[in-house]
Amino acid sequence: MSTKSASVAQVLRADFARRATAPELMDDPNGDRRRLERTLAQFVRINRAFSRYGAALRGPILRDAAVAGLKRFSVLDVGGGGGDIARRLVDDARRRGVSAEVTILEADPRVSAYARCMCAAYPQISVQEGSALELPPAHTPAAASTPGGEAYDYVISNHLLHHFRDEDLPELLRRMCAAARRLVIANDLLRSRPAAVAFAALAKLCFPDSFAAFDGALSINKGFRPPELRAALASAGLSAPARVYTLLPGRVVVQLDLRHARTSPAPHRSAP
Repeated sequence: MSTKSASVAQVLRADFARRATAPELMDDPNGDRRRLERTLAQFVRINRAFSRYGAALRGPILRDAAVAGLKRFSVLDVGGGGGDIARRLVDDARRRGVSAEVTILEADPRVSAYARCMCAAYPQISVQEGSALELPPAHTPAAASTPGGEAYDYVISNHLLHHFRDEDLPELLRRMCAAARRLVIANDLLRSRPAAVAFAALAKLCFPDSFAAFDGALSINKGFRPPELRAALASAGLSAPARVYTLLPGRVVVQLDLRHARTSPAPHRSAP
C-alpha cells in the first residue's frame, strides 16, 4: 500500500492480523512542513488523552527515583518528537523536588528543529539528531557527573517501536538497554482494528488539517500485540528482567529493569 495514494478507509480495511509496514505521511522528508508541525502540536493533546504517560512513564520513573533517593536523574527520550513528553517529565519531577535532565534523540531534522523551538524555555532539555539504532549518543552533563556515567538513568520511548521493522527491534532494544542504568520503558500502540477506527474518527473531528487521522490509523496497524514484543525481547538476548503489559486505551508497554542486570551481548560500536 502506497501511503501517498491510500486513504484512511483503506488503512482501516487492511489486515490487522499482522503488522503493517508502510511509512507514515509525517515521515516523508518531502512532506508538507506546515501539516507536519501542526501534527506535532496536536500530539500534545493526543498524548495527554491517550498515551497513558502517567502510568507507563512518569509513575515508574518517579517512584524508582524516590526509592533510590535520587535528587537528580538523567533521561534519554528516544524518538522524542516535539518534546511534549520531555517537558512533562521535567515539570513533574520539579514538582517532586527532583531535577530531571532529558535528552531527546530524534532522527528527523525537521522534528528535532521543532523540538528545540518548543523546549527552548527548558534548559534541562537538550535535543540531538541521530538514529535510535546508533545509540548511545553523547551523554548529558547529569549522566557524565554521575558515578558510572556511561549511561542514562532511564531510557524511554513513546510511540517509537512501531516505526521499526520486526528484524530491527532486537537491536533497538539492546541499544536502549546498553544506554540505561536503571530502567528502560517503551510505551507503544496495541494493534487493534476497533482502536484504529475509533481514533481515525476522533482525529477527523478534533485534529483537522494534519496527518493525525491517517498516520494514527496506520500507526495502530503497525503496532504490536504482547507476544510479538516478548518474541523481540527473546531474540534480543537480554538478561535484564522484563515485563510486557497492556494499558487502556490501546497501549502496550515494555519495561526492562537494569538495576540488577546488564544486557548480553553488548551492541556493536563502530570505531570513532
